[in-house]
Amino acid sequence: MSDQTLTSELRKIIKKYKPTRKQLEGVMREIRRDISILEIIGPTVKRPSRKLPKMPSSKQIERLLKTMEDDGKLKFRLMGKMFLYTGLRNAEMTHIKIEDVNLMENKIFIEDGKGGKDRYVIIFQELRDTLLMYLSTIPYNRYLFENKFKDKYSERYIRKVFQDYCTKAKLPRIHPHLLRHYFITYLTKIGWTDEQIMLLSGHDSKESLKIYQHLALPDIEEKFQEDMKGLKI
Repeated sequence: MSDQTLTSELRKIIKKYKPTRKQLEGVMREIRRDISILEIIGPTVKRPSRKLPKMPSSKQIERLLKTMEDDGKLKFRLMGKMFLYTGLRNAEMTHIKIEDVNLMENKIFIEDGKGGKDRYVIIFQELRDTLLMYLSTIPYNRYLFENKFKDKYSERYIRKVFQDYCTKAKLPRIHPHLLRHYFITYLTKIGWTDEQIMLLSGHDSKESLKIYQHLALPDIEEKFQEDMKGLKI
């Protein structure tokens, strides 16, 4: 079968069943995992290894958060803490709605994260106080972080916010994803297993952890709250 014929047949299927983008992504994932298909296509091309991120020091992160706090803008002070204490991706942060935050159960629902997967992250007690204070100032917001047009922030804008604070604090660039790296590295250093980290980080590299990952959160919350005390900055 030629490439053109295969493409034509796939288009007919898509037109007939009208799958969502999420469903299409799921189909593509299954195709990539199908050994017989991979054998027909040939060996996978090895991707060049990525360079490890240049991790900021705890002193640099402390200085960044202190600069955010001294600026008096509770919104950005909270944002900095959330990246550090939850390991969220930039895109995930922008999509958080007020209804996704559950202070009673100390968790935040992350809808349609990377790879189209939903999960929860735990609210560290140090973060909860700042979050509670902030929520009291935005009773009518739809999103946790909104601009003056009552719409969610863009990822680009959040990166600019961090860049501006780094410049103000005379620090090298510390973008939000570096705080995610710091969070995951910290949990790895203190002995958390891959499975435990994957519950919070949203990584998907093991078949045994799929849609039911969030069900194990109550089992690790006590350990999380205790271990995160060592990360307080």
